[in-house]
Amino acid sequence: NPQPLTSIEILDAGCGGGILAEALMRSGGTVTGIDPAEELLEVAKHHNVSRNINYYPVTVEEFSKENKNKFDAVVSSEVIEHICELEVFLEKCIRCLKPGGSLFITTVNQTLLA
Repeated sequence: NPQPLTSIEILDAGCGGGILAEALMRSGGTVTGIDPAEELLEVAKHHNVSRNINYYPVTVEEFSKENKNKFDAVVSSEVIEHICELEVFLEKCIRCLKPGGSLFITTVNQTLLA
């Protein structure tokens, strides 16, 4: 199946320029990207030629207030190293998940073996 994420609602928290959001959308996901950096969202919107990704200039803390239990998955790639209040960030990501949803987080590994 070339689109294994069909019918999966995904939140990209801290989407930046939208690179991961676009890949998830091409794999069939229904993707929403959020990032407080409006200049990065402008880059993401420029690349979003198909207009199938909704982007919002908000933090996950703000976004979670109106989007409780909405997403099958929340992804946050290369973001947590920039977060001051990690517990609050994680709590709000989880709040956006449907019951049984999955949270995926990646971060850089700054070792010589990485």
